[in-house]
Amino acid sequence: MFWDKVSGIYDFFETAYNGKVYRNLGEKVAEEIEENDTVLECACGTGAISKYIAPKCRQLTATDFSKGMLRQTARNCRKYDNIKIRRADMTHLKCRDNRYDKVVAGNVIHLLEEPYAAVKELERVCRIGGKIIIPTYINDSAETNRKAVRLLEFAGVNFKCQFNLNSYKKFFEDAGYQNVEYDVIQGRMPCAVAVITKQECRNESKMETERLYLRPWKETDAEILYQYAKSPEVGPMAGWPPHINVENSREIIRGVLSEPETYAVVLKETNEPIGSISLISGEESNLHLPKEESEIGYWIGKPYWGRGLMPEAVQEMMRYGFEEMGMTSLWCGYFDGNVKSKRVQEKCGFRYHHTMEQVPCSMLNEVRTEHVSRITKEQWLERISS
Repeated sequence: MFWDKVSGIYDFFETAYNGKVYRNLGEKVAEEIEENDTVLECACGTGAISKYIAPKCRQLTATDFSKGMLRQTARNCRKYDNIKIRRADMTHLKCRDNRYDKVVAGNVIHLLEEPYAAVKELERVCRIGGKIIIPTYINDSAETNRKAVRLLEFAGVNFKCQFNLNSYKKFFEDAGYQNVEYDVIQGRMPCAVAVITKQECRNESKMETERLYLRPWKETDAEILYQYAKSPEVGPMAGWPPHINVENSREIIRGVLSEPETYAVVLKETNEPIGSISLISGEESNLHLPKEESEIGYWIGKPYWGRGLMPEAVQEMMRYGFEEMGMTSLWCGYFDGNVKSKRVQEKCGFRYHHTMEQVPCSMLNEVRTEHVSRITKEQWLERISS
C-alpha cells in the first residue's frame, strides 16, 4: 500500500512543503472538541491531528486503513492514555449509530471512490447534535500547487477529485447538507475545514418491541440509571458493583455504556430506561469469540423482574444480531446461582454449551463459576418459523 510506504516520511514532507497549514490544522480542529467528548477520527494518518484532539477530549479512537500510518500515530501520541488506535475502513465503520460526540476525517475525501457514501457513514456514527469535522486541502490557481499535485500523483497518490473552496461547498450542498460552517487555513496549500452539525432525522430507525425501545444511552439517563443500578441485588449478580451515586452512573454511561452496540432498554409506558443490553462481538467479548459471533449481556431493574421484559429485549437483540449484523452464533453467560438470567436464556432458545470455573470478576475482586449457552442462526430461524 502506498500509504504504508510513505508513512515514515509523511510528516517530513508535509512540514517541509506546507508546515504552517499542517500545524494550524490540528489546532483548528481541536477548537471544536470539548472535554467530555468521545471522538472518532478516521484517516488519522500519522496522528498530526490526533495529538491535538487527545488532550482536549475524554476519549479518542483514532483509525486508519494503513498499518504504517497507525504505527506513526502510536508513536506520535504515546504520551496520551485516552486514545485507542484501530485499523478501520471509514466507509464501513463497525459501530452503532449515534456513537460519537465528534467525528473527524482529515484530508481524505478527495481520495475516495465514493465520498458521499463516506460522509453519510461519518454522519451515521455521530450523535444528534454532534459535529462531523472534515478538513480537506483545496487547490487555488497557484502553479506551485498544481506542480505539487502532479508530483504526488507521480509518486502514487490517486486523487479522485480536487476542490477549490466553491466546489468544496457545492460538494456538501449536493449531498443535502445545509447546516455547514466553513473555515479556511491559509498557507502554501490552503485547507478548508467543513463542520457539519448533525440534525435529528425523523426517519431514524431504532429497535422496538411491543413494550420496549432499545436506544443508545444518554448522559441525561444518569438519575434513572442510578435508581436501578444502586440495588445490591442487580449489579453483583451480573459481576459489577452497585452504583454509589448519580455521578458514578453518569461516568458509567460515558464509559461502559457508550461502547458499540450497547443500548438502554426503554419502557414505552414511561419512556424511561429500565435496564441495559449489549451485543459484544468477536475478541472484544468475554468469551473471545470469532468475529462472526457475538455475546449478549443484559440486566433489568428489580421493579421489572418477572414481567417477561428482558426476554422481549433479548429476542429483539437476537433478531438484530442475526439479520442486521450477520452473526452466525450468539452466546450468553450467567454466573452460578443467577436463576433469573438462566430462565431468560432458556425462554429465548439458548442451549447450554459449557461451564467455566474460576472466572475472575475483577470489579468485585472475586472468582466465580459461569455457565455459557449458545444459539446458532439455524436454530434461531427454526425457532421463529415454528
